[in-house]
Amino acid sequence: VDSGDTMRAAGLQEIAEILPSQAVLISNPRSKWQKEIDKIQRRVQGIIDAGKYVMVEYNMKRSNLSKAVEITQGKSSPTLAPLENEEWLVVKALVARSETNAVLDKLQALGGEAILIHD
Repeated sequence: VDSGDTMRAAGLQEIAEILPSQAVLISNPRSKWQKEIDKIQRRVQGIIDAGKYVMVEYNMKRSNLSKAVEITQGKSSPTLAPLENEEWLVVKALVARSETNAVLDKLQALGGEAILIHD
């Protein structure tokens, strides 16, 4: 049981672990279905990655942007969008879930506003 949400929704609770298990994708490297296998592998990797990251979205003054981007680099780079007030930008970036609280503290100290975390 990973999070237990499904069991709790059904009014159940875990009482003991019988056997640890894991899912494994095994394929023949010479399979005629390689495109489909690759697609499944990408989808599974996307689910794994999604569990490791959260999306942080915040407003930041342009004058502090370079420091903010150092804090929230994203996987490749953050997304930037202008606000009506030209002194400000919206910044969106993936952040490691384990670093979320530290990142929030740093952004607030830098003057970040309207900081949202999307799970």
